[in-house]
Amino acid sequence: MTIGLSDYKGQRCVTHNRCQLKKAKGTRHMEQVKNVIVDYLKANSFMDRETQLGDNDSLTQQGIIDSIGLLELMDYISDKYSIEIPEDMLTPENFDSLQGITNMVTKLVK
Repeated sequence: MTIGLSDYKGQRCVTHNRCQLKKAKGTRHMEQVKNVIVDYLKANSFMDRETQLGDNDSLTQQGIIDSIGLLELMDYISDKYSIEIPEDMLTPENFDSLQGITNMVTKLVK
């Protein structure tokens, strides 16, 4: 969700989600990211509402997401958090589990 907020000393907050993540700290922040990803996966029919996913469960090995789904997820994450994912971060470690995705988003939002 993108919203325009008024300028404050030359700085403009244009993305509510990113601002909220910067305010969140530690475990709460990580849980927020995980919940957003799980909600996305469920809302877009990658997994059903009853499926439980552990932090380190493989999204590909569990059959939850395929290569096209990973591209869609990367695009969603980029838009959601107004981040650009560098090519060197496009690794299985960063995209194959909730923990990997959460760690990557946390690094890029800072």
